[in-house]
Amino acid sequence: MALMKFSLLFFYTEDIFDLIREIRMLNQKWKFSKYSKLIKEANSLDKLVLSLLSGCCLIGGVGYLVIPFIKNIYSIFYGSVLAYDMPYKTAFFYDVTQSPAYALTYMVQTYWTYITITLNITVDTIFFGFCLNICVHYKILRKIINEMDVKDFVSYHQKVIDMTLKLNELFSFVIFIEFLLLSILLCVTAFQVVMSDDLLRIMTAFFHGMAAFLDLLIYSYGGQKVMDYSAEVCDDCEKIDDHYVFISMRSQKVVKIKSMMFHASLPTFNLILSRTMSLITLLQSFL
Repeated sequence: MALMKFSLLFFYTEDIFDLIREIRMLNQKWKFSKYSKLIKEANSLDKLVLSLLSGCCLIGGVGYLVIPFIKNIYSIFYGSVLAYDMPYKTAFFYDVTQSPAYALTYMVQTYWTYITITLNITVDTIFFGFCLNICVHYKILRKIINEMDVKDFVSYHQKVIDMTLKLNELFSFVIFIEFLLLSILLCVTAFQVVMSDDLLRIMTAFFHGMAAFLDLLIYSYGGQKVMDYSAEVCDDCEKIDDHYVFISMRSQKVVKIKSMMFHASLPTFNLILSRTMSLITLLQSFL
């Protein structure tokens, strides 16, 4: 998943910056208006989500990294045999219990944990920030429908739709991988929490699962809001006059953030959670 997100940032950097510039230009247009509050609220929410996701990812990641240390300190204190465990269960073609192989391998896993967390947080908050800012402009469209010239309104509306379609194009494959892998990750971490009797592992798996839960919620909530606000423009257009009929007709086709198999929406989120709980219950019945 981290490799896929790295590929997105590496190969589509210019496209991402283009979308950022487009959103920034529209934001600047309303910077000194009464609608600037909506933009500030959206960016504040994005920062809050960034903090929550960062916290869960860091606690989960650091938890996996420090568990072997804690176990070894415990072994030294009680005079038992040291366990040369790695943060993540991995098969190696060399003996990691020998020095300096153990220390070097541990540092490599620590480094890649940091890279993975950074990439995940970066891409996820970029997506969520895009969704929130696009939603703001759908909100503004609804508020200015009586204030703006029809031609200008159509042009503005089309820009917002184009940004939404560009967002979907950029993140469609990311959404597919996210929903697929996070579904599996939620099952695994929830099963670890339910079945493990190691308190450290339970706490680490819990925060890891919370990070996956928030990750999934970010994509689902962001996609749902874009879909809802794009549809609401249609409702307002229908209440005005015949000049807005063609806008209404265009808006009836709800703009969705989707991938090959998944729609980024709250119903998809609920479905994944329900299937996860069903699978955990099924696995428990075999144990």
